Amino acid sequence: MATASPSSPPQVLVLDDMVFTSPNMNCPPTRAPFAKETPADTLLPRDVKLPIYAMPGHPQLGYCAWNTRMEGPILERLQVSYHTVQIQQVHGQCTLAPHIMQSWLSLESALLWVASFLINSSPVANQLFPLDLSTFTTPSKCGYTRLFYDEEKCRRCVMRSRDAFVPLMAVCTMAIAIRSAEDEGKEKAVEVGEDPDADVCPSWAVALKEKAASIDWIGDLMASPISDLSPQTKRIGTILEADKEGLWWHHIPTMVKAHVPVWIYWGRLSAPLLNRIPKLPAPLVEQLRQPEAWQIDEILRKHASSRGTTPTSALPARPPPPSIAFPPVEAGSGQLPGESWEEMHHRRKLENQQLAERESALEKQARLRARELSLTYEVPGIERDAALVYEWIEHSDLFYKHALIRQLVPKWEVTRTWDRYPDSQKLFDEYRREWDLCREIDKKDREFDEEYEEEDYDEELLQQTNTGTLAVPSAQSCAEVVYQAYAAHKQQSRLTVLKKEEDEEPSSLRMSPLEMVRYRYGFTPLHPLLQYEAQTKPVLAQAKAEKVWGFRVSSLNTSAALHQSLSDLEIGLVKGDMKALGLLWDLHPQNPAPFNPNLSIRAIQCIRKNFRGESEVVYSIETEESRSGSARLWKLIVKDPITVMHILRLQGVHTPESLLEYLVRHGVICSTVFTIPGDSKEAKAIPYLEAHRTPILGWIPKGHKFDAANYRHYEFIRDTFLRRRYCRAALLAGGIVWRLAIEVLGKEPGLKGPSGDVYRYGTWHVYAEDVHGGDDILSDVEEDLISGLYKVYTNQSGRQTEDASWWPKQHTWLRSGLFCGHWTEDCEQWFQKRLKAIRSNQAQPKNAACWKDSLKYYQKDSRAIINRVAKVSESYLASHSASDSTAKAPTETRRVKRESFSTREH
Repeated sequence: MATASPSSPPQVLVLDDMVFTSPNMNCPPTRAPFAKETPADTLLPRDVKLPIYAMPGHPQLGYCAWNTRMEGPILERLQVSYHTVQIQQVHGQCTLAPHIMQSWLSLESALLWVASFLINSSPVANQLFPLDLSTFTTPSKCGYTRLFYDEEKCRRCVMRSRDAFVPLMAVCTMAIAIRSAEDEGKEKAVEVGEDPDADVCPSWAVALKEKAASIDWIGDLMASPISDLSPQTKRIGTILEADKEGLWWHHIPTMVKAHVPVWIYWGRLSAPLLNRIPKLPAPLVEQLRQPEAWQIDEILRKHASSRGTTPTSALPARPPPPSIAFPPVEAGSGQLPGESWEEMHHRRKLENQQLAERESALEKQARLRARELSLTYEVPGIERDAALVYEWIEHSDLFYKHALIRQLVPKWEVTRTWDRYPDSQKLFDEYRREWDLCREIDKKDREFDEEYEEEDYDEELLQQTNTGTLAVPSAQSCAEVVYQAYAAHKQQSRLTVLKKEEDEEPSSLRMSPLEMVRYRYGFTPLHPLLQYEAQTKPVLAQAKAEKVWGFRVSSLNTSAALHQSLSDLEIGLVKGDMKALGLLWDLHPQNPAPFNPNLSIRAIQCIRKNFRGESEVVYSIETEESRSGSARLWKLIVKDPITVMHILRLQGVHTPESLLEYLVRHGVICSTVFTIPGDSKEAKAIPYLEAHRTPILGWIPKGHKFDAANYRHYEFIRDTFLRRRYCRAALLAGGIVWRLAIEVLGKEPGLKGPSGDVYRYGTWHVYAEDVHGGDDILSDVEEDLISGLYKVYTNQSGRQTEDASWWPKQHTWLRSGLFCGHWTEDCEQWFQKRLKAIRSNQAQPKNAACWKDSLKYYQKDSRAIINRVAKVSESYLASHSASDSTAKAPTETRRVKRESFSTREH
């Protein structure tokens, strides 16, 4: 968006001979609005899908989202279509399924309460736009609570009711925008001990909390598009006629701050309405400048030869961005820039003819079998070899409106996405085993789905739909909305096809603590039948030895020799006492059982650079199978030299997949890097940084007391977030993030290499010979969300004072005394104890200082052990591992951490 300078004449925008100016847009409206007078209380949902002329007393219509994606705990319940919405038969009549109806009623009541409270409690908003619910078309007035004898009429009313939530959400957005604008105009005093640069909880959120609204509801509202005043959420905008009376010109600065498109309509080129805006204060006069007469004359002269017959495309309707005629396509999707679904289908049809000529008899048999199965239109599974599903979605940018982009659907979202499309809008490519879901494949069916038709009887139906139950504003509904989202999530968790592997016995889930000390640190214990006498005195206390090496409490009671040997190993590594280490450490030069690496595994030392040009050493792990020329698209990369030595100590024959599975199973940090040549077209397009909305848990007042219900809500938000494709990175991150993620995802998503999101949200490095490599990554804000972080504010100022989280932050955990490179039995014992306390209302979120203190244990000794082993391991690898200056492994150019648009999506 570009704002014209007050010292220069405004940019004149022309569409179909219509003249516009704008304080915040550099292009005219996407389409010419309907030039009809429609009372606001009779507007249909279809009337607020495009910019409309401003109406006195109804500025909220400009705040309607351009393309609201019904996602997140608040809006997910509205994610239905004409074909898939659940309709039930009750005594021969049709109605919306009761559990959906109740969730809609609760949401409507909560939104009405928020809108009415925020507007009525704001002197500015209440004076300008008093909310009169009697004339407002609420969703329940559209009939979703009614009974119908005709199922088609029932579905139409339900869909109209769903769409009616959009203008209701817009009222809430407008109220939030007004309160936010009021906050900007106030100077908040900084109290003693407060950081003047700290984040500030929005005053509207503080006001809702003081009215006893659920903190979980407030957090969900802050993370939804409803409160997002950033450019990330596109609004349809509004068009103000220069000569119309009774409009809300004073509200335009607030709309501009909220990134709501505003256009001033000055009539036709042949008869511009100059000097028609009412008298305004000086700031607005500068902001809403009208076109100069000479500008109109210049445009008329330019098109004099074709005035009245010039098509829209010939007029200067909207200057295209430099060298961009089509939005960027998703890398790896198979779509070419500027290619429609018909063009791609035609191109692949020709390519398939060539593939058919080269396929073998077995390949043909498999293809025909896949074609036969596709005729059943059964939803593809989540197996690794299951057919891929692509969805053609409309681009969110106003300039690219109606441009369809082909995007891969994550396997755990396939079922939900699949149900939104009838079979006539699904197309199967039997040669590539790919499904395409696209509304344009069958436009006739599309009319009855997202853009259902309005029949002649709709006006009559509209007059009858207010005979059902009507929602009323209620603060209690806020808590109901939160609970219903959680309940629906638990029900879906029971039915989802994404199943974690079956529960395994602890002995088969991970190696024993003794084995992990052996493989990870090179401990070489003596035979159990041999006596061992400690070389260092005094012997460490049993509790300390157990804690440092990750053993369960009291697990060393039965072995004094093991206790004494572990004591010597710890003292020797902490103090550098080589005498104590001689018989116990395989990296000691005099050890009778020295380090003996697995010769089938190779660690290649690589140098990679980040986007700042900073270099670091990493290791590409290869096996005999990977060196034989397999078609694997990713490489296993490890940065920690201790982990590299850990891998080299493993016995037996391994593949990169089996090694990755081993590391993920034990919570060891690693990465899977997808590599591409630096001169490829994909490399020139990365990193493609597109903001991805991160949900938040919200703000809490200092001293707030949590309960188990708050924790259940956190689990719901966390689990929903973790099912994004790139969140597989949590399974490779180790630490507390790994533990919380594997509870939800299992280990399977982490074993398949980088997701399709790596081009948008991944971390990229540059390796030797300009090879680029990328992997999925989580931002700091996303890791904090997984840990259950809240922002704490003071009731007086709303300014943030500290963080509080259910679990320690990832960086806090990695520096704690519990972390020793993998997830130990001691870690699990601590985790289960903490979880039990939370669920029994005996534990509260802790701030950073409390977490740091509670996780110290023997932190100093643990850090000393890790540092010494890492230093010796790095020295060994530098002299023994393969150094490949032409390594095919990618170099990771770490992208800038993504910001969390918490005031702002998904």
